Amino acid sequence: MLSTVNQKGQTILHVAVRRRRHDIFQFIVEKMPLYVPKWAARIDENGYTILHHVADMKHYEYGIRPGPVYQFQEELQWFECVKDIAPSHYTMHRDTRKNMTAGDLFNRTHEDQLKKAQDWIKETSESCSILSILIATFVFAAAYTVPGGNNDKGFPNFLDSPMFYLFTITDVASLSLSLSSAVMFLSILTSPRESSDFLDHLPRKLKIGFMLLFLSVLASMITFSASILLVARLGERWTVALYAAAILPVILLALIALPLYGNFEKGLNHYLGLSKERKKNVN
Repeated sequence: MLSTVNQKGQTILHVAVRRRRHDIFQFIVEKMPLYVPKWAARIDENGYTILHHVADMKHYEYGIRPGPVYQFQEELQWFECVKDIAPSHYTMHRDTRKNMTAGDLFNRTHEDQLKKAQDWIKETSESCSILSILIATFVFAAAYTVPGGNNDKGFPNFLDSPMFYLFTITDVASLSLSLSSAVMFLSILTSPRESSDFLDHLPRKLKIGFMLLFLSVLASMITFSASILLVARLGERWTVALYAAAILPVILLALIALPLYGNFEKGLNHYLGLSKERKKNVN
């Protein structure tokens, strides 16, 4: 029954691919490797190869990941996974209706999705780069404004305090992290943001940029708290309250950034899992 071909000349593999049924596709690749070459080589009555079914968005019902960048990345990864099991010359095959290769069809049908992904990553990178530069400006100024001032010899008054060392270390760390984050987001803004860049290149940069920004915010909040504690000499209760208040922006940023980080890791692991299984069965 699984070998049945429908009235359009399509196998269960074709239907699973066009419906974006990753679970069925993975089951076929893992459990029925002997059928895969035959089914993947079949061309339907419209001249569609299995790659054309990936490129066609007629049956697309949005991806499982939120956000335009990760949805487009999911489509690119899906195309690459299916291309791994298709005959290599099918990338040049043109269908009988539109006389287009699978790559041409993919680019045409995904124009709107690509545009949304480009706009989203551009706006996000601009906002995050501004935030990174603001943090860098703040901690750079803090490095030249020593808490408690200097003594007659020009040394900081709190030089021997452990809190002063905490202030210095976190200030330098925050400056380094924020500038690195800004560079990462600026590299996204200056990149051409072509379709192939969204497969791994840009999402990976976005993930690294968010991670660096998150750490820079964390370090800057510790720097701020340490400087207050050096000057104010607060009691233990107020010290705990101050650090609790300082950690609030970090938590808010984590709620925003961590889901995006998780989406990238989930998508990358899923893609690598499918590719690894495909290569094992081919070999």
